[in-house]
Amino acid sequence: MPLALDLDLVLFAKWRLRIAELDLRIFQRECDVELRLIILLYLNQSPLERTALLSQFKLDRITMRTRIAALIERNLVSEVANPADKRKKRYSLTKRGVALLQDYKSEVTKLTLVTE
Repeated sequence: MPLALDLDLVLFAKWRLRIAELDLRIFQRECDVELRLIILLYLNQSPLERTALLSQFKLDRITMRTRIAALIERNLVSEVANPADKRKKRYSLTKRGVALLQDYKSEVTKLTLVTE
């Protein structure tokens, strides 16, 4: 069952993805890959295969698999076999992954909000 989207978190996630795309365009390298994976999985709301995620990055398959495995190990992403092809895995964000993204948003807001 997909997690319910928080509109405030959706807007933050879209903004953060735009910043990551700008970083890539300017600095010519992937930044915050694991964060971007979490955001993409959050925004998509349905399990994604590694090839779909890979299309969003300038990374090779092995590097992507390593990054996804790290997120699975931290219980931020879950993995299930594709019903049509058991060799292909689908990934989705766990509740712990959503909570981490919400905590990240809160910290970014606190540390970057200019009040004076």
